[in-house]
Amino acid sequence: MSHIELFLIFLLGSLVQSISLLNIGISNRNTHALSVASLNQAITTTLQRPIPSVVSSASISSEVKTMKEVIRLPYEAFPWSRSVSETASLTYMDMFMHELSVIESLGMEKISIEEKFVYQTSSTKSARIASLSFRNEQYRYVRLTYFDGGDSVQVLNSLWYPSYEYDVPMLGVDLISLGQSRVLSVIDLQPLHPTIEYSNKYIDRLTPIRNKYPDLHGTLSGKFYDDTSFFSKNMLFGRFTDNSKINPVVNPAFKEYLNAYVDIMSTAEANHDPIKKSEVFQRQKQYDTYSALKDPAVGLFDAYFGKEWSQSFVHDYLFPLANDIHVEPAHKFTINSTGDLVPNNSNRQTNN
Repeated sequence: MSHIELFLIFLLGSLVQSISLLNIGISNRNTHALSVASLNQAITTTLQRPIPSVVSSASISSEVKTMKEVIRLPYEAFPWSRSVSETASLTYMDMFMHELSVIESLGMEKISIEEKFVYQTSSTKSARIASLSFRNEQYRYVRLTYFDGGDSVQVLNSLWYPSYEYDVPMLGVDLISLGQSRVLSVIDLQPLHPTIEYSNKYIDRLTPIRNKYPDLHGTLSGKFYDDTSFFSKNMLFGRFTDNSKINPVVNPAFKEYLNAYVDIMSTAEANHDPIKKSEVFQRQKQYDTYSALKDPAVGLFDAYFGKEWSQSFVHDYLFPLANDIHVEPAHKFTINSTGDLVPNNSNRQTNN
C-alpha cells in the first residue's frame, strides 16, 4: 500500500471521528443541516493532527488540497443567499426574510418538522425546496416554504393559522413566478365566515391598503376556485407577464398586509368556549381540505418532486387538517423532454 493510500485512510478515519465528536451526525432529527463552519472545523482539526511518520507532508500537500475542495455539504444553509441557477435571482427572498423578522419579533418558537419537508431537491430538474414552521400562544401554526427552481420557478408560499381560541382570519400567501413570464400573486386574510358581520370585524380594516395597489385588484378564475367563501373582498390578486411589478407593487403590499394582520391579532380577544373553539377548528379544517386541491403551487410540487413526496407534503405539512383523500391538483404541470415546465390543467379527482 502506497504512502498516499495510507494517509487517505488515516485522514478519512480521523475526519469521521471529528465529525462524531462535534455531534453533528444525521442521527439527531432536530438538526436540519450541517453548518459549513462545523464541517470546516472538523476538517481543520483532522489536518492539524500528527501525520504518521511513514508519510511526508511534502508528498501529500496536493492531495489534502484536493480533498478539501471536493468535500461539500448537500445544500447551502437556509435561507439561501443565491439561486441554484447563476442567471436567476431569489425573487421573493426579501419577503421571506421580512416574514422571518416579524416571526422573531413575536417571540415564536420553531417547530420541528419531518426531515423530508425541511429540505428536498428535484431529481427531474435543478431545483430545491425548503420549509420552516413556528408557533406561539396566538398562532398555532405558521409555515413558510421557498421553492427555488432557478429561472423556471420561484415560489414563496406561507400560511398563518391563529390558535383555535381566535376567530381571526388566516393569512395566506402564494407568490409564484414561472419562467419570469407568468407571475401570480395572491395575498389574503382568508375569512372563517363569509358574512358581512365578520367582514366588518376584520376584513374592512384592509381596505385602505388595498386601495393603494390597483395592480392587485384582479379576480379569481371560476374555473379553479369554485368556492370563494375562503377569500375576502380585500384579497390582493395579480397576474403579470413579467416580474416588473414584484418589487414596486407586490413587495410593499405584502409587507403592509402582514403588518396589518399582526396588528389585528394583537388586539384580538381569546375565546376559550369549547363550542367556539370547535367552530374555528372545523372551518380551518374545511379550508385545509379545499386548499389541498386548489392551491396553485401543488401541481408544481408534483412535477418537480414526484407525487409520493408531494402528496405527503400537501397533507402532512402544508394542510395537515385536510381530509386524507387523493386528488389531482387543479393546477397541473409537466416537465417536457427539453426540461421546460408546461401547464397541463385537466381537472379530475380520484378519491380512494
